[in-house]
Amino acid sequence: MVQKFSSDGAFVAGFLVNDLDNGRPANVSGVAVDPTGRIYVLAGPSVAGGNVRILVLSSDGAALNDWIVDRRTSSIAMGPNAQLFTVGSHYISSIDGPLRVTVYDHSGVLQRYIDVPSINQQWPNSLAVDASGRVYVSIRDLRGVYSISGGGATLVGGPGRGDRQFTFPGGLAVDAAGNLYAGDLPECTTLPGHGTTCVGGQRIGVFETAGGYHQLGSGLVYSPVGLAVSTQGFLFVVDGCKVHRFHVAASPSPGRAGSSSTFRRGSR
Repeated sequence: MVQKFSSDGAFVAGFLVNDLDNGRPANVSGVAVDPTGRIYVLAGPSVAGGNVRILVLSSDGAALNDWIVDRRTSSIAMGPNAQLFTVGSHYISSIDGPLRVTVYDHSGVLQRYIDVPSINQQWPNSLAVDASGRVYVSIRDLRGVYSISGGGATLVGGPGRGDRQFTFPGGLAVDAAGNLYAGDLPECTTLPGHGTTCVGGQRIGVFETAGGYHQLGSGLVYSPVGLAVSTQGFLFVVDGCKVHRFHVAASPSPGRAGSSSTFRRGSR
């Protein structure tokens, strides 16, 4: 299901998303919205071996279009000119190949591929695109966030627990000014009889356009797996069964000051 909320957390609507191969509920793993309000859904198969699709819905949930994408596609994001970007590990023979970013127009017509040979046999877990078309990808197993340009990859933040570092990188988002927001997830260990211990993460790193860096949400977020920035200057953070809203346009350094609120998400 895809759920739609107002900017203050009020539930607006819920749209069932089915696997077009068999009518069963699809495994939704990504959502993007274009400037006209069309909703793009990354819908995985309900059974092993099925097709992965992009489903396009109107703002009220009516089906508009769909197309099949590479079954290794793991994340989607809206780019400039209503272009949809997808990312995954390009499937070659029986093994995963290099990281591949694929760009479609709003109707699903393929525009181009961006292959990144230096990132091979990895599973990207989040994607963001800025207004210029620069691509950012987080890769959990490498514990890093990368900037992708011209087939090359530049490390934005790597392993660690300090500034500009990640325990496990999560969701990504870019605001209109080009500031990059990157979620950091904790590393958790469960021992029989001792419960679960989590260290690191539980924050959002803000990589500012001017080169500065600061953190957002420390003590408020736990597992920021999904991020999005609205045109009204709010950063929305999916954190388990909660969605946090930060007002990031209130200060010269986005997110350093400004209000925050939290609302719960769930089935309706």
